Amino acid sequence: MIYVNNPIPQPDRFDELTIRPGQEWLSKPENADERPKDYWSCHRVHLARGFEFRCGYLAMHDPDGTIDHYWSCNNHRRRAYEWGNYRYISGRINSSKQDVDDRVLDPFEVQDSWFTISLPDLQILLTNELPAHEITRANFTIERFRLNSDPLIIEIRQEWLQTFIRGEVKLTGLERKAPLIARALRERLVALQERDTTGYLQQLVNGTACLSEEDGHDPNLVRILRRTLQFDRDTFEQVRLIFPM
Repeated sequence: MIYVNNPIPQPDRFDELTIRPGQEWLSKPENADERPKDYWSCHRVHLARGFEFRCGYLAMHDPDGTIDHYWSCNNHRRRAYEWGNYRYISGRINSSKQDVDDRVLDPFEVQDSWFTISLPDLQILLTNELPAHEITRANFTIERFRLNSDPLIIEIRQEWLQTFIRGEVKLTGLERKAPLIARALRERLVALQERDTTGYLQQLVNGTACLSEEDGHDPNLVRILRRTLQFDRDTFEQVRLIFPM
């Protein structure tokens, strides 16, 4: 979870395509016990752009994300067609959220410094910057969405980590797709910099080089860095014992 620049501007024709038909649908007595009709999905791409095509909870690229009602339709029907109630999140997370509403953190309220990713086990951790009054909600959010125990979520983090380790993307490119992982990598590389006399780590940190033997970089140093940053699957297996799937 990272900061999402908000409010996201309301899309053109939102009133015409969503508010008016939605309010008309809600006003009909025969719909009183029905889930509100979907007049919002036509704005999915607009919302996704506002979230930079990253899930609001996973903080990772997801081109197939869904529109979530932060205040659920079950509990807040009148907010079903309210633009400010929409969040872009993965379908997997959306199906887990159901109607817990504000028991989980609101992506629009999360600040950049509240969470970090640990390496190499890829666990999301609370930082000291998280306000004390948000700790309970933060822990509930992690548990509810299984952010540290869902094998698929860990595998997705692992794949983004591997794109850097394999030399397929620079750190600046990874920041756009998986910013928490990029931030964790940068912190690890900065910590290793004092041992590097070649200047290569500084290039990695600045996003001007990939982790690759190409361009004349020392193959031994590249191998050592890859081994240092590698995902620790044994640690995750221990986590699975603590959090049964």
